[in-house]
Amino acid sequence: MSVFDFDWETQFCDSPHKETTRKITQSFCDAMKSGWIGRKLPRLFRANGMTDVAVKPQTVLIHYEFLQLLVGGHVARMHAAGTLSAEDADEWWTSLARADRDGAFNYGFTAFIVSGVKR
Repeated sequence: MSVFDFDWETQFCDSPHKETTRKITQSFCDAMKSGWIGRKLPRLFRANGMTDVAVKPQTVLIHYEFLQLLVGGHVARMHAAGTLSAEDADEWWTSLARADRDGAFNYGFTAFIVSGVKR
């Protein structure tokens, strides 16, 4: 059996807005039902009787347009809830759009491929 899933706490973003990036990525992870599921998979496999458990981490890089789809709604909800100012959100998006235009955009996260055998 094999499973592929993400660990949303491992998001990375090359942004000059460190605190805004942290606020967005951590709250995005925490908004998931199990934002840490990727890192939990090996333990869950073993706890459910799987043997020969193998773990392969995989870095996933995404494009700016996909980031907008992935976290755009979350950032908007943060603003609506008062946890992120419009100014901070705008500065963050503007800097990432500029990086994308300049060929310097870098955003991603870690996924885990976990396999095991049920005997």
